[in-house]
Amino acid sequence: MKDFGKICEIDPLEPLSWQNRVFLTFDVDWAHDEILSDTLDLVEQAGVSATFFMTHETPLIERIYENEKLEMGIHPNFNFLLQGDNCKGGTINEVIENVLKFIPNCKSVRSHSITQSGPISEAFRKLGITHESNDYIPEFSGIGLKPWVSANNMIKAPFSWTDEYAWDIKKIKDFKLLSQKDNLVIFNFHPIHVFINSNGSELYNELRKYHKVPSKLKLYKHRGYGTRNRLLDLID
Repeated sequence: MKDFGKICEIDPLEPLSWQNRVFLTFDVDWAHDEILSDTLDLVEQAGVSATFFMTHETPLIERIYENEKLEMGIHPNFNFLLQGDNCKGGTINEVIENVLKFIPNCKSVRSHSITQSGPISEAFRKLGITHESNDYIPEFSGIGLKPWVSANNMIKAPFSWTDEYAWDIKKIKDFKLLSQKDNLVIFNFHPIHVFINSNGSELYNELRKYHKVPSKLKLYKHRGYGTRNRLLDLID
C-alpha cells in the first residue's frame, strides 16, 4: 500500500520523498463550511495525508492546523486582477498577501484556474512559498511526471488527475490504477464535487445557485458513481 504525502514534503533531489507515494490535494474554492467539513471528515476518517489549497478564512482552518497529517497551502485568485478589477488585490503581491493573512507561513500554492507566469512565481518565492502545483499534465498524455526545481528555485509539482476533467475525458484508465505508478502522482479534488458526488459539468452548473446552501445540495446529489466514490476508492 502506498503512503500518502503532503505537497510541502516533495524534494526533487530525494526520490523517496515522492516515488511510490500518493499526493491528495483539494482546491477549496470558497466552499461552505459544511461542505469543507464533509471532505475533512472523509480524509480524517481514512487517516491519510492531504494538502488543502485554501481560498478564504474559516473556523475550519484551526481544525486543519491541529492535524499534523494535513497541510494548508494557498489558492489565490488572479482572475479579477487580469480583468482589471482589484477586488482581490491591485497587484500580484496584494492578491497573494490577502490569502496569506489567514494562512501565514504556508509553503505550497496552486492558483485558482492554475494561473501562472514568471512574475507570479517569483512573487510566491519572495513571500516564502517553496512548492508550486500549477501544472496540469493529464495521465493519459503518457508523460511520466517528476518534480523539478525551476530557474527561480521553486519546486514544481505537476498534477495528473483532477475531478473537473475526469467527467468528460474518456481516455482515463481505471482510476484505481493511477495511484500505482512510480512517477509523481498528484490528485486534485474539490470539496463541492465531493459533496454532490459530481459526475458531469451539467449537474455542477445546475446546482450553482445552491452552492452555499448544503441542505438543498443534499437533495440533488448524484446517486451513481461520481467524484465522491472516486475519492473513497483512492483513500480506502
